[in-house]
Amino acid sequence: MPSLDLTPEFFTPVLPAWAGPEELDWADWRGRRLASLHTDYGWLTLASYEWLPKSPSELDSVPGLWSAQDGTAHIAPQNPESPILLNLAGEPLKGGTVTLAEGESDIVARFDAARRPFDALFRNGSRRRVDHGMVHIELGVRGGRYMIRTRLPKPELAKIPTYPYDPSWIVSAVFEPSASPYVESVASARDDTTVFTTIEGTVRFHIPGLDEEVVAAVESSGEVGENTAYTLTFSDSTNGKSTPRWRFVSVVVFGRPGPEGWAPGEHNAVIDFNRALCYPMAFGPYAVCPAPVLGNSIPAPVTAGEKALPTV
Repeated sequence: MPSLDLTPEFFTPVLPAWAGPEELDWADWRGRRLASLHTDYGWLTLASYEWLPKSPSELDSVPGLWSAQDGTAHIAPQNPESPILLNLAGEPLKGGTVTLAEGESDIVARFDAARRPFDALFRNGSRRRVDHGMVHIELGVRGGRYMIRTRLPKPELAKIPTYPYDPSWIVSAVFEPSASPYVESVASARDDTTVFTTIEGTVRFHIPGLDEEVVAAVESSGEVGENTAYTLTFSDSTNGKSTPRWRFVSVVVFGRPGPEGWAPGEHNAVIDFNRALCYPMAFGPYAVCPAPVLGNSIPAPVTAGEKALPTV
């Protein structure tokens, strides 16, 4: 069977001939979003997750001896005479140390699964033997501990479902920056991990079908041209039915405030819930994704954006 050409065009939704420019732009964005997920060693290729022990030890899914002490990870080959663990240049890994900060990750090594097979649990609950392909090893720090997870060279095809485009889910909002950003600890997709998020302000808005105003905290995520984007991680009443436990969406704040800030109550932002996304936790059990902060639960169904993947 010939391999699929997983380009944005392959994933772009087919729209009716009467679709307007905004919906066409959304469809183009959907195609690019799905294509970006189907890259080699991307979010759809995670195959294992393990914490590093304090003393040098073998792990279930990767070759070598791994450990973490005093804020630093240590890596050593298991058998220097017959090296399986390779550096990113493809040369035998002689060992070394890596120091990362909370939330950081890096690809530190790779190996041929034909020489070191391992079992992986995939998103549909099936367990499968990984016994071929060059596997990448990602090292990271989550909740103050070092972890490793493996990434495979090719993703499984996953056409993530989405609600139909609905312009009523593009809502104006009032963004109010915090006097000083602050860090909150939040739960994550893993029961054994607490992570941290920096709150930059709050956003107030109304959504279809809900009379009361929603007030939620947002995190900074960067600049978009002359505008600033913030991330709103939220839960709603579709979770566990048609969507994962929580999702996230960008809040685009227009321009920059004047010397005295924005006018009180000024609608200075927009949220397009048609572009609400699933965190990588929706694609398998090996992602660590921050839960919404307390108060970011929308008491109504947000019937826009990405849905959960089918379980079979």
